[in-house]
Amino acid sequence: NRVITVTFIIGSLLAAIGSVLYFSNYTGVMPTSGSMPGLKAFVAAVFGGIGSIPGAVIGAFIIGVIITVARICPVRPLRIFGNFYVQIFRNIPGAALLILLVYALPYLSVILSYYTCVLIATTLIPSAFMSEHLISGVNTIDKGQIEAARSLGMTFSQIISKIVIPQAVRSSILHLTNLLVATMLTTALASQVPLSPLDLTGLVAHINSHVTGGIMAFAISAFLYCATAVVIGQTGNYIDRKVRIFR
Repeated sequence: NRVITVTFIIGSLLAAIGSVLYFSNYTGVMPTSGSMPGLKAFVAAVFGGIGSIPGAVIGAFIIGVIITVARICPVRPLRIFGNFYVQIFRNIPGAALLILLVYALPYLSVILSYYTCVLIATTLIPSAFMSEHLISGVNTIDKGQIEAARSLGMTFSQIISKIVIPQAVRSSILHLTNLLVATMLTTALASQVPLSPLDLTGLVAHINSHVTGGIMAFAISAFLYCATAVVIGQTGNYIDRKVRIFR
């Protein structure tokens, strides 16, 4: 509750600053003044950048699980591939990857839509961090459980699906929550390409360049990003308390 209160205070201050900047060009103030930029920013938040989060998060989770399994499997080439994947996409800037997908792939006769490029960029990078978080969760599992599963005749796939991954996810809830917030913020990369419809950051930039006093839209978008991050964080904390493994 304290975090939520502070968030709304910050949002109110940003709105106040935006209002001062907006009305600096006018001699009078009306109750409905500035409502249109705010409404446009809200619509952008609902139908723009936030709309691409579920696909990016689900894709990152699936790929992260696959890469994690590859990194702990007994097949050496798969372990090498998994580690190589993580080292590459964990250390490449998101903007650089997006530019590579949008402007370099056409030279290889691979042409993808802008939305596909943004979705790929916001999936590959978080998936590398997802794998790292899951590996840290795997390391918390006692080896005795694995040995007991082997003694019962369970196969590698059964051990992974029934013992390793469920406990790794439960141990990494807070880390995955932070990753979800980071993925949400990473969708701002979409503002670098001409998406239709625009993402939140891109549409707010469009509003700023076409509407007088558009800075208010940036204040509203900042508040929406902050408020969404707080909601995600609080939800992650709640889930962590419910599924936390006490050792």
